[in-house]
Amino acid sequence: MQSSATAVTDFQLPASSAGLSVNAVTVDEVHAPSSNSATGMEATAASVDSGRHSKIGTLRRAFCLLVLFDLIFTCILWIFYTKYLGLDLGKAIRDQVLHYQFTSSVFDLVGVSLVRFILLEVFYAALRLQSPWVVAVTTAFSTAFIIVKIILYDYDHGHSVFDYLLPIMSLVLVWIETFLLDCKVLPKERADEQLNERSPLLSGGRSSSVTAEYVYRGGLRHSFVPSEGFVTPQSSPNNSDNEDDGAAANSQVAASSLLSIEERHRLALRASRLADESWQALEDAGWRCVHDRPPVRVLSQRSRHRPSGKAWRLETRLPISADRAFREIWDRVDRQADWNPTVQFSRLLLRLDSDTAIVHNATAEAGGGLIKARDFVTLCVRRSRENGIRYTGGVSIETGLMPKMDGYTRGENHPGCIACIPDGPGACQLVWIVDSDIKGWVPTRVIDQAMTSVMTQLGASLQSHASRIAQKEGLSPAM
Repeated sequence: MQSSATAVTDFQLPASSAGLSVNAVTVDEVHAPSSNSATGMEATAASVDSGRHSKIGTLRRAFCLLVLFDLIFTCILWIFYTKYLGLDLGKAIRDQVLHYQFTSSVFDLVGVSLVRFILLEVFYAALRLQSPWVVAVTTAFSTAFIIVKIILYDYDHGHSVFDYLLPIMSLVLVWIETFLLDCKVLPKERADEQLNERSPLLSGGRSSSVTAEYVYRGGLRHSFVPSEGFVTPQSSPNNSDNEDDGAAANSQVAASSLLSIEERHRLALRASRLADESWQALEDAGWRCVHDRPPVRVLSQRSRHRPSGKAWRLETRLPISADRAFREIWDRVDRQADWNPTVQFSRLLLRLDSDTAIVHNATAEAGGGLIKARDFVTLCVRRSRENGIRYTGGVSIETGLMPKMDGYTRGENHPGCIACIPDGPGACQLVWIVDSDIKGWVPTRVIDQAMTSVMTQLGASLQSHASRIAQKEGLSPAM
């Protein structure tokens, strides 16, 4: 690879090598059951679906805990208020509760918080309501009540800072609860449901002889039944590099049933160009270092595929061989969310042939929540070169296999690269190149800071995961 004054890479690739990339791209391992297991598959799918509805999600649980915190916090503020006035608990109850007056008592704010707690916990924790109308009603009532309270309250009665603090904090908590439910919890759950509904690849309710699986971040596994025309080959043994041998016929059946001849031809041409574009990205020498803390280094350069924005490059040395690292990247990408916190989920949409696939994946929020979750539909290819280099590449495409989903902004992946390069016995250099247009109105400075953090976190996750693999499989630590 040609060097330049701006190049900061510290290892060389053979001139005959090649590499390709995917931005958090994954392909699911799916296992075709035996022909006499249809009943068992249906029972498994039903049990998984019922399990999904019997467990409350992380975001919904956070919302319910926030509602509980609202009640506890309001009660504590009221107790501080009574202590500030020099009232013991009995006298406070008599003055504030038994002899309640709207213009002089603030205990009604505790009562409103209690009513809000009961309604929201019943509907969103016990009944798992999917509509925001209950929180809309409680928020409207609470807001109106607090505004009237602020206007009519006799502030000369207590002369306490809590006279101001209680209504203000109550109002803030009410709207935080509404924002969390309406902008986080419900959109995420709707998106998850859409994934389940679209997983059969628009099967139209037809039966199938194969059950596939995909994994969400956090280890929750969901099953879906693909359409009759979607046949995915069985995964290979862990130590085999020929996991798709004999599967080409099945892959062609899948492509024939879901894509037109013209679209398959177009995708094949795009995959061929993608191999060259991804290798060019890997060999590019115009990178500048933005983070260097061995064994993880993050670099960036101006994107060569769009008028503004940057491409990002992660370099790290892993204590496992290039073949083992590549199997983890390509063969087990359905498990990527288990170890990669920057990914929410990933799944296979269609396998065009043994080395080409269309995948759908989503990234987690970044930048402290300023950059919302993005999803990508990506054409992926994999290749090998002499000297033991393995690589995979991807670029975003438009396809009717996965329409846009609620709760996610559809991003665009330009050609990038993930390459596993041998670097001594039992070790490899892993290069991960990302050039993503996340769309939306996000300031460039926010994106740059977020991407530096994301790539650094990705490098640390790769190191931890590779170390666990080496320890589990009894591999000698690479120095």
